[in-house]
Amino acid sequence: MVVQYTRYRIGEHRRQAFLDAHREASRHLQFRCVRYELTHCADEGDWYTLRIEWASREDLCRFSEGMAGLAFLQVINGFARDIQEQRQWDLTDIVQNGMAVGSEIAVGFGDLPVRSPWNRLYPWILERLEEKILVEQMAERVNMSPRNFARVFQRDFDVPPGEFLDRVRVAAAKRDLEQDAQSIDQIAAARGFGTGSTMRRAFLRILGVAPSQYRASIRSGGRAEQPSAA
Repeated sequence: MVVQYTRYRIGEHRRQAFLDAHREASRHLQFRCVRYELTHCADEGDWYTLRIEWASREDLCRFSEGMAGLAFLQVINGFARDIQEQRQWDLTDIVQNGMAVGSEIAVGFGDLPVRSPWNRLYPWILERLEEKILVEQMAERVNMSPRNFARVFQRDFDVPPGEFLDRVRVAAAKRDLEQDAQSIDQIAAARGFGTGSTMRRAFLRILGVAPSQYRASIRSGGRAEQPSAA
């Protein structure tokens, strides 16, 4: 699954034009994406969050290169003057522990950006991946005590907050490894792992392969080999 995730800051006097443009743009996405949703961030009145889910990157590419994609982009560009600030991410392959490499499902991922209070937390995490993020900070973001936050998060998503954070970091690092522009240590620092060895442990735990193995599989066009038991 590929998820396009964009946040827009819109002045109050331009919101209706912004919403009208998005309604028009959504017509070009019908039956082409898995999900399209624009939500208003209730605790940040100027911000709106757009989430588009695609079954695969190939589906996204076909849409972007076709007539519908060009029409969608034209409508989106039409309200560029109304945007005060924009932040955008592309996420792929957030995986569940124990699943095969290349699986694209994460426990709770489909609900996290959409449902309050998690829709406030997810973009906040994405903006700070290079930083050390504490559970206490995550809890404060959604106005919960750390103890209650950990309990509710575990109940809703079947993983602890720290484990989910590691999976988001791994997903972002995978995208960096696919680009082949930075060293493993550089990617580890940029995605909040600190060191290459820490990132390697997270990759092995979550994906079953080391970052170097994953990068090698991308270069060769094949699948990463699972490490031997020895």
